[in-house]
Amino acid sequence: MKLIPYLLIILPLFFLSEVRGQIAAPTAPYITMRIKPSSICDYDGNGLYFVVEYYTGSPAPATLQWYLNDAPVGVSDLTRRFPSLNVGDSVYCTMTYVDDSGSKTLKTETVVMGYEENKPPAVMIASLDTFICGRTTATFRAYNVSSALYPKYEWFVNGIATPEHLPTFSTDKLKDGDRVQCRMSVLTCSTGSTILTAESNVITVGVINPSIDVITASETICAANRTSFTAKADGIDPNTVYTWRINGNTVGTNGNFYVTDALKDGDEVSCTVSVHTASCRLQVGDTVKIKVLQEKAPTLAVSASADTVCEGVPVTFTATTLNEGRGASYQWMINGAKTGRSSKTLVTKELKPGDSVWLLLTTKSPCIPNNQLQSNSIAIQVKPAPGVAMITNDTSVMTGSVVQLRAATTGNTAMFRWKPEALLTSPQSFTTFSKPLTTGEYKFLFEATGSNGCISTEGVTIKVLQTLYMPNSFTPNGDGINDLFRVPPGSAFHLEEFSIFDKWGNKVFVTGDIAKGWDGRYKNKILPGTYVYFIRGKDLDRKDAVVKGTVALIR
Repeated sequence: MKLIPYLLIILPLFFLSEVRGQIAAPTAPYITMRIKPSSICDYDGNGLYFVVEYYTGSPAPATLQWYLNDAPVGVSDLTRRFPSLNVGDSVYCTMTYVDDSGSKTLKTETVVMGYEENKPPAVMIASLDTFICGRTTATFRAYNVSSALYPKYEWFVNGIATPEHLPTFSTDKLKDGDRVQCRMSVLTCSTGSTILTAESNVITVGVINPSIDVITASETICAANRTSFTAKADGIDPNTVYTWRINGNTVGTNGNFYVTDALKDGDEVSCTVSVHTASCRLQVGDTVKIKVLQEKAPTLAVSASADTVCEGVPVTFTATTLNEGRGASYQWMINGAKTGRSSKTLVTKELKPGDSVWLLLTTKSPCIPNNQLQSNSIAIQVKPAPGVAMITNDTSVMTGSVVQLRAATTGNTAMFRWKPEALLTSPQSFTTFSKPLTTGEYKFLFEATGSNGCISTEGVTIKVLQTLYMPNSFTPNGDGINDLFRVPPGSAFHLEEFSIFDKWGNKVFVTGDIAKGWDGRYKNKILPGTYVYFIRGKDLDRKDAVVKGTVALIR
């Protein structure tokens, strides 16, 4: 119907002549409607067209008169266009001609306009491009399967309207899983306002969109810097061959990782992959341009004093560096945790099985991405040592006492013993006794040896005290013998106050530290004579005790 407004204006004469040529020798004049819309819904936006055909049998021209609702609407030719009509309007045409008997008029049938609804819309879409490769253009076509008049189309991708309103829709922006659909709408009648819509089927598009990105820590490096590149691929078979090139020259087909230390300023490093599948044949790639500085890159390596140690045995780690750059600082790491050590050397006996040690170098060198360089990581084999628990606590006893010593072990212990053996009654037992102890401090060690040869040791300290006995004289002459007046070492006494007075009652010395004594000076002078001392504190049984007496200072 859309062709009618554009063709009927110029076709009637041809049409009429064609019709006349087909009618064999008409005997009577006539006029008839050849095209006569009967519904206002035949309106296509340009109006409704009526076309007549006539025959007079006379060479004299005929006059046509069109009527709307019995009112003349002007003389016209074979075609009459009405911009709009209403339901009930009537249209007919008359023909006036002259023959041998005079003037005569003939009339066409009267066409009364009715109302007929447009057909309910129904639409489907189809495409050969339901599985595409990369940015390939996909084309979809909508089919008006209901033959409804004057359809309008809207295309949607994932429910979002596109600007396309033609029966065909083409795009190169689809992604994998995108859903394409068309909505067709028609008016119930071309002169009405009610819109009917229909949704098409949905076509889900499969898209292989392979891509590759070349990633490196920094695109600015230093001369002879060892630089690694990784090709991050998306939508590419993991078994695909990667081709690496420098300035277009192939340097490797060794997978998605490439390392080199031979780059020059301005070099372009690229990686390409050829994708060949049943539905996709293309090549993807990426390129990075490298800036090379003439400065030499820092180097960092760490070594250890041993490869295998027993638990608790110290290990020394040493860093060797070159071209550190300005403002270099260090941080030792154990299993990724900071140790607080900031020198080139780390000594530790805290390693456990499975621990890894490395060093972080922080520098202002432009050759190091993020200004931080990590050394090699060293994992020392640490053999577990047997566990030792000392049951006897540190204690103090009086001179001549015998002390019981007790210890225990855990883990795989092969042997154990106490030291020093000469002071013990049974040094190869968990429980032993000391021999009678004289004045002084004793350190007893319990040593356990595991089946792997590792040794663990725990100790206990025994202080042997004597009864408090103060000397009656001292000689502060600087010869190193009897130069101080003090509480004798090893005395069974907890000192709280030790004071000394001269004969006039002046306090010439005071202390609460049992390890300190008087050197005989008062107001920076040493005056021979007799002095009074006063000692206050607690005895070995924690009872209050006071000791008084005199001492002679001899020069």
